[in-house]
Order: sequence, then structure tokens, then C-alpha cells
Amino acid sequence: MLTYALLVGINNYNKIRNLSGCINDTEQVGNYLSRYAPASEVKKLLNDRATKHSIVEAFRSYTKIITASDSFLFYFSGHGTREEADPLWHEVNGYLECIVCYDQDPDSPCSYLLADKEMRYLIFELAKTGCHIAMIFDCCHAGGNTRYFELVQEGYGGQDVRERRYAATFPRRTWKEFIFGSFISEESAYGKSPNEFLPQGTHVQIGACEADEYALEVDGAGVFTKTLLKVLQDTGGNISYYNLQSRIRNYLRFAYKQQPRVYAVGKSDEETRQQLFNRFLNYSATADQFIAEAVFNSKRGWLLNLGAIHGISENTNISLVDPVSSENYQLSPQDIYIDHSTWKPALYSNIPTGATALKAMAHGLAFPDLKLHIAAGGYNLKKQKSIADELTNQAKGYFTLTEKETEAAYSLHILPQCMYLTYPGEVFRPIARPIEISQAVSDSSSDIAQLIEDLNHLSRWTHIRQLQNKVKGLLDEDLIKASITQIHEDGAEDRLSITRNNDGSGSAILAPYTKGGLRIQLTNGSNQKLYIAAVYLSYNFRVYTDFLETGTELLNPGSSVALSISPGSGFAVRKDFIPIQLSDVVKEYNWPAYSETLKIIVSSEDFNHEVLRLDALPSPYILKDRFRQLSSHKSFDFDDDDPATLEGWITQTIHLVHPNALYNKTDKETITEMAGWDKTAFFAAGLYPEKKHST
Repeated sequence: MLTYALLVGINNYNKIRNLSGCINDTEQVGNYLSRYAPASEVKKLLNDRATKHSIVEAFRSYTKIITASDSFLFYFSGHGTREEADPLWHEVNGYLECIVCYDQDPDSPCSYLLADKEMRYLIFELAKTGCHIAMIFDCCHAGGNTRYFELVQEGYGGQDVRERRYAATFPRRTWKEFIFGSFISEESAYGKSPNEFLPQGTHVQIGACEADEYALEVDGAGVFTKTLLKVLQDTGGNISYYNLQSRIRNYLRFAYKQQPRVYAVGKSDEETRQQLFNRFLNYSATADQFIAEAVFNSKRGWLLNLGAIHGISENTNISLVDPVSSENYQLSPQDIYIDHSTWKPALYSNIPTGATALKAMAHGLAFPDLKLHIAAGGYNLKKQKSIADELTNQAKGYFTLTEKETEAAYSLHILPQCMYLTYPGEVFRPIARPIEISQAVSDSSSDIAQLIEDLNHLSRWTHIRQLQNKVKGLLDEDLIKASITQIHEDGAEDRLSITRNNDGSGSAILAPYTKGGLRIQLTNGSNQKLYIAAVYLSYNFRVYTDFLETGTELLNPGSSVALSISPGSGFAVRKDFIPIQLSDVVKEYNWPAYSETLKIIVSSEDFNHEVLRLDALPSPYILKDRFRQLSSHKSFDFDDDDPATLEGWITQTIHLVHPNALYNKTDKETITEMAGWDKTAFFAAGLYPEKKHST
């Protein structure tokens, strides 16, 4: 495996204001690669050699030599800016982000501005090789208020402080001025999502700061790059992108007002998640790795890169290990935030604050203890008892058995050939695919392996559905205003009424449908910027996190954003609405209605919510499964003057109730086919005992 690196650094521009630390940063990144990635080939483009043409040609050259087993790193240190965007790009803020290459021709901005969409085009071409791609940018991506920079200068008096941002906003360029303008016709782009005419390639991207923040350099060194290299050197590169971002952010919190971002792109939810948790440059992991880390921050004390979304609570026990002395320390978090936790050094004075980072293990995560009822029945009682005994032995904090079905969250039914889960009171409507079981009474351990996995999945799904800040904070629970409109199959639209429930959540009931759409708009009703993420929990126990193109969205006061779904197989267009379709599971198992949940996570500071992703549980068998190995069925058509700053995080919950438009209208042919297939015959007999059907 080889690591190819294209490193770009620019201190001295032609007409644009110069910087001082970019060449040094680029050289330091090269030095790191030579030490920790000896099997690497590094190309550097510095100052006047870093023209847009040279960068593009160098990038393209790798498509001819790189292989699927290789890794590619692109690093840029220099100015960042923005230009006005054509509406066809669907940019929420109306701008494209650009890196500023060497301005050989200052009068022709498109000759030295490399836009994010052009970089996207280059990444897609390189990703076809199957290699691992990492993109790192130490520059500002957008403008901000200059007052903050003045405060920074005051805070670092006597030091040379510069921002890596070119303040001008450049005018919109013509289509032909993009590097792909001759390969993709402008006409083919209209009416489509950028993901359709300009797909994204699988990659991981690390940015030095948020779009409205500054990437700073102090005394000739980029704050972000310096911290990045420190973390990589301390770990020998044996760190995931997720932990890398977390540790850098924890070092920079409150010392500098810039929050690094990690953005992963994959062909599927699972691949995207995998990209995030890959080791840096796809290095192989070693046996001594831990999933969490704690670092000491002089402003905040100890920071652990696990928070509420990971299941951390006041009852969680944290074990810290000093990698140098191997000393072990036990503690509990003091303050729990959305994606990290903190505690003051004074509470645990025995922990040395001089350690660079401590490895951490969390015990007692706050995942719900689901109550499971084993439904009584006359089927294979010995086997049923054997499975119940094995479940009791393996219950480890995320489920317990109960004899009272009314207290249970789910019921387990055991048949001679299989077992399956339902909601209490249901017998013939499984919520996941039935699990085949062996006939040997003694072989129950292997039988329940998949069941244990499903119960663990349900516990995590329930944790996300119930996620809320139990500590009374300063953020109002109604900061984000939600507007939901149902789009009917004939194009008519109805605004849905959201009623408030006793627990503070909201509910909206849809009109019965077979096909249609939802338009969901979120508006920041506060007087400060907020970070939001929209998470959808579907009836088949999937957690979908890609409603917002940037994952976690920075929403300014009074601004709005429409939810949409990312392109996937059979669905290539990102529009301002979400297509919905009545699933075959709901139709064939004759569900009267079902409920799904939209979870809006709101925070006063940036956070990473990618860990919330969950794929759906394998769906109950439907008739189409006779002709394919597996299927996934979804109701969301995923495939086809300075105010006081409030701190903290909250969640807002809206339950969407979907009535079944075809309830008790199942056609005779479907019932007959279900009754004739061994995978569905038992359920059909219970659901349609008299074979009633519409005529």
C-alpha cells in the first residue's frame, strides 16, 4: 500500500495579501509523512508553483497511477474565500467556497479560485480508482465579522496573528469557467440536484474551521495544522478521523474560536460511517486502540470525546489509562454535552494534567433497559424455556425479561421453526425479519445471537428516540420552528398541524396516502446562530442522518433550511421535499397506521452526530422477497446589537403518524400468495382468517 500526497502551501501571492505560516505548515506535513508513512510519494506545490492549473493537473495525474489499495492525501494551506453561486447549486447561503491558488492573473478570478464544486469533480474522478481519499484544508472557507479578528489580535498581543481568509466575495462565474464546463453541459444540470449531475466520490474531508469562522496562524504557524500534527505524532497516526477531529476540537475549545469539521462521503450509510471511523490515511489499527480519549484543556479542564449522543450519563463510569505510566483512574463526568463531557481537575487531583492524552473506556452507557416479554404459546415449550434461560444469561443492561406483557416494549414469539419480535398485543405483525431456530433444545446459544443483536439495535434506536438534555439549560425548547407540508400524489399540498404532547414533543397526523411527499422547513427563531442536525427514526428502526447536505447545519438567526434526502440507488435528485411511499410491509401485514419520529438536535456549538447512524433492521418478509435475497422497506422513499449568547443543547421531537390508506383493503391475490408461501403463511392465517378482501 502506498500513500500519495499532494501538498500545497502559499505564503506569497501576486496581488492578494500575503501569509507567513503556510510554507512551514506544508513542510511540516511532508516531514510527518516521511517519518510515519515511509511508503509515500509526496509532491509539493509552493507559492507561485501552486497555480490552479498546476494543482488540477497534478490531481488528475494520480488517476493514472493510484490503485484501490493506496491512499491519497490532499493538503492545502493558504487563503480561502467565496464566490456567488448560481441558484442551480442549491446553496443555502448563496455562495460557493473556494481555495485561493496563486493569482498568476489577478484580473481573472476563475483562473486562481478553485471552487468546492470543482474539487468535488476532481475527487469523483479519483475515487473511481477505489483508493482511500483524505482532503485537509487549513484555510477559511467563508467570511465573518471582523470584530472577532480584532479581539483575537488583542488576546495575542505581541504575536503575529493572521487570518487565512481573503475578504472579498467574488462574482458568479460562467459555467464554461468551471474546470468541468467542457465535460458537463449546463443544460443537463438544470432542474436536477448537484448530486445527480456532479456526484460525490467516497472521501473524508477535514476543514480547519466552520464556514463563518477563521483559520488562524500565530507566529508563522497555522493553529489547526500545528494541533493536527501534534495529535498525529502523539498517536503515531493510529487514530480514527472521528477521534482526530474530537481531540483537535478539544484542544482548541475556548483557546481559539475555530472548530474543525470532519465530513465523510460514502456510497451508502454504512460506508459513510465506516469512512468516519477509518484510521487516518486508512492505516491498519493495532490491538491497543480504545474508542474514546480524554485530553486536558486549560480553559475547560478534562474533555472526553463522548457525550449524550453516545449514551454518557451521570452514572457512567470512565476508566482512564495513562499511555506512558499505565496508571488507571476512575471517575464520572461532571458536565455532559451533546458530543463530549467534561470534569474539573480539582475533583480528581490525582490525574496528571501534563499527559498529552489519556485513553478512555466508558462503562454503564445510558442505553434504555428494554423490557422483553416472551409470549406464552404451545409451540415447543422446552425450546422456549431454553431460549428464555439463555436470554436471561445474556441480558447485559439493554434488555430485561418481564412476565407482564403490558409492561413490555416488545414481545418475543417462538414458533417451531423461527422466532420473531412484535409490539405487545400483536401476534401476526412482526417488526423485523423472523429468525430461524435449530430444533435441538441444547443449541439455544447460537439461536439467539441474531436476536441479541436485534435487541441491542432496538436499545440504541430507543436511546436516540428518547435523547434529551435532562439538565435544565439556557436554550429554549422552541428555538427551531418546524413547518411540515404534505404533498399529495396529485400535487395538492396541505400544511400539517403540529399538536403539543404532554411530554413536550409534537405530533402531526398525515392524510392517508400511497405516494406523495413531505416538505419540512426548519427556521431559527432565536437571535443567535445555532447548530442543528435533523435525525429521522423510521418504523423499521433505521436512523437516517442525511437530511441536511452538510450533516450538521449552521443556521443563522431568522434563516431557514429545507430537509431533503441524499441521493442513493434509484434516487439521484436532492430537492426541497422528501418523497414518501406506503411500504409493502405496511400493506401486506395490514397495519392500521404507524408512527415515525423526526428528532431535531439543537446546540450552541458545533457537534458531530454521525455516530447516530443506524441501518434498518431486516424487514419482515414480503412477497417480493420470493425473488430476491434481501429487501429494505421504508416509508421515506430513500432510494427511489449583541444579544446574550445562550449555551447548551436541546432536542425537539415531532412524531409523524402515517395512516395506512389501504387498511383492510388487501386484495385477494396478495392474501392468497402470502398464504401460499411458507415465510408468510403463518402471519397471513392470523391476519386474514376469513380471507376478507376488497372487491
